[in-house]
Amino acid sequence: VYNDGTIAPQDRLFVSGNLHQSPEAVLVAPSGGLAPVSFEVGGEVVLDGKLQLRSVDQSRVNPGKSPIVLSAKKVTGRFSDEDDQVTASDGAKFKIKYTDKTVYLEAI
Repeated sequence: VYNDGTIAPQDRLFVSGNLHQSPEAVLVAPSGGLAPVSFEVGGEVVLDGKLQLRSVDQSRVNPGKSPIVLSAKKVTGRFSDEDDQVTASDGAKFKIKYTDKTVYLEAI
C-alpha cells in the first residue's frame, strides 16, 4: 500500500503486504491505548508524513504507558512530526518512539 493521503480507520487495520507513507501522508491512530496495536503490517513499513492521534472514549494513557501504534516485520523512516511529539485531539501529549519493528507512544 502506498499512502499519499490519509489512513484513518475506526478500528484496527491489517495490511498483509508493505506500507509506504509519502511525505504528504497522514496516519491517524487512537490515543487511548485500548487496542493492543492500531496498525499491523505483515511486511515492511517506510514511514514519512504525519502521525495524528484521536482520543478514544475520552480515555487517556497514563504517564509510563506505551501503546503500540504500528507493528511490522520491519520499520524504517520516521514520521515528520516536530521533535517526535504529537498531541491527541483531547490535548494529551505523546513522544513518538521507534524500534526496528514497532512505533509506540510515550505519554509526556
